[in-house]
Amino acid sequence: MKNITFTAIPKKVTGREELIVLPRSVFDELVAEDAKKEEILKWSHEARELRKKGKLPALKSLKDLR
Repeated sequence: MKNITFTAIPKKVTGREELIVLPRSVFDELVAEDAKKEEILKWSHEARELRKKGKLPALKSLKDLR
C-alpha cells in the first residue's frame, strides 16, 4: 500500500465535514456503481407502473422469459 500523508485542511474548505481523498479510479467505480443502482431503481419503477397498467404480464416461471 502507498504512503498516506495527513495535512490540515482549513475548515473553510471542508465546511466542518470530514474530507476523504480517493484515487480517481476508485471514485469512478463508486460513481458507476451508483449510476447502475439508480438505473435499476428506474427500471423497477417503470416495470411496476407497466404492471399496474396491465401492460406487463406476470411470469409464472423462468421459462416464460424466453
